[in-house]
Amino acid sequence: MAKVMAKAWPERTRRSFGDVQVITQDDAERDAAAAAARASVVVGELDTVAGLREAADLFSRIWDTPALPPMPHDIMRSLVHAGGQVHAAVRDGHLVGAAVAVFSAPADAACYSLIAGVSPGAESRGIGLALKLAQRAWALRVGTSRMRWPAAAAQRVVQYPPAGRGRHRVPGGLLR
Repeated sequence: MAKVMAKAWPERTRRSFGDVQVITQDDAERDAAAAAARASVVVGELDTVAGLREAADLFSRIWDTPALPPMPHDIMRSLVHAGGQVHAAVRDGHLVGAAVAVFSAPADAACYSLIAGVSPGAESRGIGLALKLAQRAWALRVGTSRMRWPAAAAQRVVQYPPAGRGRHRVPGGLLR
């Protein structure tokens, strides 16, 4: 029997039960691959210290916090060791996006997208969506029944940075 997950992306819904929509693992994998192809990125998993440092540096640039990343590499490393996942979006050999997913309590059997961001200058190209769909596919592969995203990920919420910076930031949300 195929695994299914409650989801927030209605374009591939196979069944609906009230407010809960489900998707098969195969559909989740296809959605993730298609979104990455549309965004011209390769989405993979990060688990090396060097890769996690690069993701922490990216988050610092996105949130304009060079002294203290909103998600330090050592915290990401701990989350990966505890079973979480850090996804990276790479284009032309450069990290252009990253997303961190963690698990909720075992009784809840849900995966939560803790933070995601897209490199300044690479927004509005579908990279955030590709990362979120990769998280969803991964969560199904490891046996999670639900995926949760912050409220900002379900809405298009943009904070405008200081004048002249030319970047958009959405703390804890999906950058588009």
